[in-house]
Amino acid sequence: MSHKKGEGLKSFNKGFTVPDTYIIIFFVVVLAAILTFLVPKGYYETQDVSYMINGVEKTRTVIKDGSFQYLRDDAGKVVTEGVSLFSGDGGTGFFNYMYNGIVNSSAMDIIAFLLVVGGAFGIMIKTGALESGLIGLIRKAKGAEKLLIPVLFVLFSLGGAVFGMGEEALPFTMILCPLFVAVG
Repeated sequence: MSHKKGEGLKSFNKGFTVPDTYIIIFFVVVLAAILTFLVPKGYYETQDVSYMINGVEKTRTVIKDGSFQYLRDDAGKVVTEGVSLFSGDGGTGFFNYMYNGIVNSSAMDIIAFLLVVGGAFGIMIKTGALESGLIGLIRKAKGAEKLLIPVLFVLFSLGGAVFGMGEEALPFTMILCPLFVAVG
């Protein structure tokens, strides 16, 4: 493979840069808002199902198979109701989707967790404690640095499988990325 100027992956780029994450999310929301004008409303019929677990009867609501129906108006036409720009009655409007997404869901717990943990990692990075710890970890490994990657992979996999550590692993990228760069 030649390494002439202009060849390789950069020649495929041709000046395109990936837009910021917020811009991508904004256009996904714009697409979803447009689809609310095109895709008709519908609903499923539900039923309550009782079952026994460890001698205790439990009930849950499930969707009936094949029960989907489009919502129809008095004339029998399917209803397509687009999203409004603003919604002051607690509903979701186009310009208040982000506020409603944070306040009216369980995302607030995750956001607060990530802010606190991210702030703690930011303090550790500023004080140099994180860098010192990584250098100490690599020195202790003494030639087995490449084993750190599979060990960390297994630990994070166990965290996800045992107690559902999903988005909680995001702040750990602030540790892992410098570690991988230092290991080579």
